[in-house]
Amino acid sequence: DMGRGQPLVDTASATAGARRLTPSELTCILAPMSVPTTDPVHELARYRAEFPILERQIYLNSCSLGALSVRSRRLVETFMDEWQARGAAAWYDVWWERLAELRRGYAQVIGATPGEIALHASISTATSVLASAIDGTRRRKVVTTELDFPTVPYQWLAREQTGFEVVVVDSPDGVTVPVEHLIAAIDDETALVATSHALCYIDAYQSVGQLPVDVHATEVDFLSAGGLKWLLGGPGIVFLYVRDELVRRFRPSATGWFAHANQFEFDPRHLELHDDARRFEQGTPALAAVFAQLGGLEIILEIGVETIRAVTRDLTEDLIARARAAGFQPRVADSPDTRTAIVTLPHPDPHAAVDRLAAASVVADARPGHVRLSPYFYNLRDDNGDGPRRSGPRITADERLFASPAVEPGAFTQTDPWRVLRIMGEFVAGFDELADVGEAVTIFGSARTQPTDPVYDEVVRTARMLGERGYTVVTGAGGGIMEAANKGAREAGTLSIGLNIELPHEQHANPYLDRTVHFRYFFVRKTMLVKYSEAFIVFPGGFGTLDELFEALTLIQTGKVSNMPVILYGTAYWSGLVNWVQETLLAEGKISPEDLDIFRIVDDPEDIVALVVESRQQRREELIP
Repeated sequence: DMGRGQPLVDTASATAGARRLTPSELTCILAPMSVPTTDPVHELARYRAEFPILERQIYLNSCSLGALSVRSRRLVETFMDEWQARGAAAWYDVWWERLAELRRGYAQVIGATPGEIALHASISTATSVLASAIDGTRRRKVVTTELDFPTVPYQWLAREQTGFEVVVVDSPDGVTVPVEHLIAAIDDETALVATSHALCYIDAYQSVGQLPVDVHATEVDFLSAGGLKWLLGGPGIVFLYVRDELVRRFRPSATGWFAHANQFEFDPRHLELHDDARRFEQGTPALAAVFAQLGGLEIILEIGVETIRAVTRDLTEDLIARARAAGFQPRVADSPDTRTAIVTLPHPDPHAAVDRLAAASVVADARPGHVRLSPYFYNLRDDNGDGPRRSGPRITADERLFASPAVEPGAFTQTDPWRVLRIMGEFVAGFDELADVGEAVTIFGSARTQPTDPVYDEVVRTARMLGERGYTVVTGAGGGIMEAANKGAREAGTLSIGLNIELPHEQHANPYLDRTVHFRYFFVRKTMLVKYSEAFIVFPGGFGTLDELFEALTLIQTGKVSNMPVILYGTAYWSGLVNWVQETLLAEGKISPEDLDIFRIVDDPEDIVALVVESRQQRREELIP
């Protein structure tokens, strides 16, 4: 089963008298699940930066639609750029190979060969082609189950007039179908099901990506899955696996020009099918979906499905434990070994509950009588317990950290030491993501600056010129000045990085980032901004900008950082502050005269670039003995 979320290993039966959640309970369904953990940040947490939705949502709905990755978005943009620049000419030396690359990737993730993979736009089209290839005159029965997504039985119900008979095996508990019940439904007239004397077709949409699959080891005949869910490719792209020994036995009657072995001969009189699984293909694939899937597959194969399974299983078991500790009765199988990452919670009005959760930035799904949750490797244990505790702004990690400790005995050992591990993990993830940035500058300024503001264009110009001189551009990832800086970096073709921060009203990452790193704690983010920057460039801004400015001035004044120019743009904007520094701080002896040399004020982007390049040259000369 792929769509309803009730495969054999997904969920367990609801016991008699299972607790029904009220709408108010569902609003904070995750909040009471506060089982302490000593391992809050798992090894795949570093991939969270790949998925911008996690910056503003608790995403627990991967079984319906996998989160969009930066890689997938970037590859779709690459396709659009190639389409715009080259048109149809890109088909032959670029896009054709991308299709072959996708077949290789799908084959790798399920243990097949590329010649056993056919590409399709949906499971419906893949199943339709498969159904057209099966002769129902000798064996007419197709066995399926009531838990399968309806796409599978629909293909055979539509062919009942040709002689096929659909047998739907019931589930005794609404969760599992015992193997013996399937066996009882199979006889010598069965054309398609898992048994030695009939063909086996598996709709594995809810398995491939989150569970290890080896089609050769299991000797399955046909298997389909796709990008919508756990393979992180979005809608519009799936595959049909056909066991190599069976490929040439079948000749689909539902076909298209991609199934033709010599398709570019455009012969209207003869249909010669490919001798591999491509004979099960139909028309031209949707290339935007192909490129999006390539980005998702890159992540899946980079991590490895075994590793994904281990992390996701741990997150799922944590979610189940929290739910049970809170008095809920999640519908899950008895053994963790037979569970996937789909957990359903009974509710009388699941759609209303899901709407209330969505209003509090928790993405879940509704199915008849249940709310469905599905953690994946990019989730954290905190996602299982940090649900909406109030209807106002989200409580940030920094806010919880700085809150007064609880007075209950032993409470400290369950909170702050636990957070230390997460903070440590955030440092490690940041160091890992930014270790390769090279020479970089950090640009600060107001997120409220509009593109119509003349300063916005000056920031774009500054970042572009710095990028052309080889500098990586780092910002806080938001809009306004930050967006302008990342835009300039993108125009220059240099690396554009955003270090985003969790805020009560979530800050959305701007669209000009090549790499986004997400932080919960300001002081961790501040460390990264200083450690990987060779200059601080400060455009007009508010409290946040002033905070970063005086942080940099303090680090330089106290000798913690050396040879880092701090450059303020806009004499008119900064003169009031500078006058106060001179007439009050300096006059009253709160700072020394040389402290005024820590920063410079300029009014031309070219002057900014000159100061940054001059500082680089000075550092290089100091390194020469």
